[in-house]
Amino acid sequence: MRGLNYKYILMDKWGKLIAEVNKQLGRRIITAAELYLILHIINEMEYVGRYYLSEKLDLGETTIRNILNILKQLNVIEAYRGGHRLTPYGQEIIKDINKLIEIYPNFDLGVSGESVLFIVKNFSDKIGSVLEFRDDIIRAGGRGAVILVYKDGTLIFPDSGQPVSVWRTDITDKVRERTVLDEGDVVVIVSSESQREALISGLNTILAYLSA
Repeated sequence: MRGLNYKYILMDKWGKLIAEVNKQLGRRIITAAELYLILHIINEMEYVGRYYLSEKLDLGETTIRNILNILKQLNVIEAYRGGHRLTPYGQEIIKDINKLIEIYPNFDLGVSGESVLFIVKNFSDKIGSVLEFRDDIIRAGGRGAVILVYKDGTLIFPDSGQPVSVWRTDITDKVRERTVLDEGDVVVIVSSESQREALISGLNTILAYLSA
C-alpha cells in the first residue's frame, strides 16, 4: 500500500462525489460515512431497494430515494426491477476506499456499549496528534477510541511507543484473527452506545483525515 495517493483516490473521486450529492440534496446533508455505507451495502448485495437502505441506515425513505436518484444521475448506481446495483464506476469508487479501510463491527473490546474495529492501511503518517484524532472521533459521536500503530511487527500506542500488551495482552490476537497487518497500518477501535454510533463516528473521522 505504500505510495498510494490518498488525495487522488478520496479527493478526486470520493470528495467530488460527496460534494455533488450534497449540492443536489439541498437541505439534508449526507455525511461521508452515510454515503459510504449506502454504496457498501449496495456493493455487498445483489440488488438493494430503498426501503432496506432506509431501515439499515436509519435514514428517511424520502432522503434515501433522493440520494439514489442523484447517484443514478451521476452514473454511480443503476436501477433494476429488483433494486439497485453499482455501475462499474460505482464499483471503482468503493473498491478504492476498501483498499484503505477495513471495518469489523461487533468487536469485543470488553467494555460497556458497542465497539467497531477499523484497520486503516498505511495511515500512521496521517494522524499527527493522537489526542486530537481521538477527540475528533468523540466529537463525531463516539464515546471513546483506542488508537494503535503496527510498527516492527508489534501494535504500539503511538504517543508513548509502548506495546499494547502493557494494557491488554489479548488485543493483538483479537485483531489478527480478522486481518493481516502491514507496517504503518493503524488500528482504531471506536466504542459508543450503539454499533451505528461507533461505526458512523469512526468512519466519518477516518474519511476526513484521509481526505485532508
